[in-house]
Amino acid sequence: MALNPLGLAKLALVSACTATMAQSFSLPSTPRLAVSPTVLQSSSSSGETIIDGKPLIPSVNATIRGANKYGSSNNSTILTPSDAALKVGVRPTLEASKEVWQRAWKLHRFMMKPLHVWDGCQPSDSKLALACLWWKAITAYLDKSVTNIISAICNNSTTTTRKKKIRLIVMGGGYDTRSFKLLEQSLLQKSETPHHNLLERKRRSRRRWWQALRRKKDTIHNDTNNKSVFDSLPASNFDIESYELDLPTVVEAKRKLLDSRLFRRRPWLQGLSSEFPKLIPVDFNDVNATRAVLESIVLSDHEQQQQPVENIILFEGVMIYLDPGIPHALLALCSDVLLRNASSEGGQLCFADRLDNIPGGDEDLARVEMESTGWKLEDWLSKPGLARHMGVASLK
Repeated sequence: MALNPLGLAKLALVSACTATMAQSFSLPSTPRLAVSPTVLQSSSSSGETIIDGKPLIPSVNATIRGANKYGSSNNSTILTPSDAALKVGVRPTLEASKEVWQRAWKLHRFMMKPLHVWDGCQPSDSKLALACLWWKAITAYLDKSVTNIISAICNNSTTTTRKKKIRLIVMGGGYDTRSFKLLEQSLLQKSETPHHNLLERKRRSRRRWWQALRRKKDTIHNDTNNKSVFDSLPASNFDIESYELDLPTVVEAKRKLLDSRLFRRRPWLQGLSSEFPKLIPVDFNDVNATRAVLESIVLSDHEQQQQPVENIILFEGVMIYLDPGIPHALLALCSDVLLRNASSEGGQLCFADRLDNIPGGDEDLARVEMESTGWKLEDWLSKPGLARHMGVASLK
């Protein structure tokens, strides 16, 4: 599910607080792992280190632990944590030693049980909390990127009275709800929207709650964190049409989930099923089938209506599951289909995934990969993990 980037800010704040608390309480830093006993001695005569009675001979090829965690390529263009936090829109992590962070995570794992004692959401492996931080970072980056693109499109059309038509194509939508959030925002200022007043009250109530929290304790330094990133969109100036592509089993499961829970959470969407995201099953490893689906979407009746359409294609954590060479082929396929669409005014690409031919996080290699597939890289942000490449690109 798409998560509010504010959640990342709160978790970053919790992590910083736990690191400070761990440092204050001086919690033990010994890991709970069984290790073989090692005798470490220091020779006073030669100054060399002795391990289990044998001298330690430094290797000429020795490298810093973790230096190659992104791969063996040049990682000089990887952003620092503070710069990455600034791009994502959250507070940077606490500058502390490795030992302090280890104690902080131990305290965090201990606190997972009381934090989730009432909601029944405690993960079986509390280390998932760290993965959750990265999932929130991905969501925050993609939400912000899509919002910036839509805002730029709407601002460029302020001189016209006709609304902009935006087509969002999510490659590997999974259980994400980003498309529904954008649909809500595009309908927000329409008087004919069912339960319009209910939606307005809900948003006002949420904003008042955050404003009261901010006045009580000034821990939020960015005013935009008082509302969802999509709330800043010019709702009256665009219509959105969404398509979500994924494996048949995933599409079927999501349809069942939406049928059983969507209207419980969003009753104002009743009667608007014709505007819901279209869920389309496809296997991305079958490039020909994927091309046929994309052409059926992009080369649709909008071309007959001669209504200009802005296309946004989004990849989120799907390329890591594809066969070698398929991610490169999909990027080239997307640009080719968009360029063939006569009614398209342009195309934008947002991704948080694992691109081909970029073993690490080097921006120069990313630009080469984008150029070779028909895209121009506009923004780049790398991170640890499998879906390590985040960025924005536009058609060349």
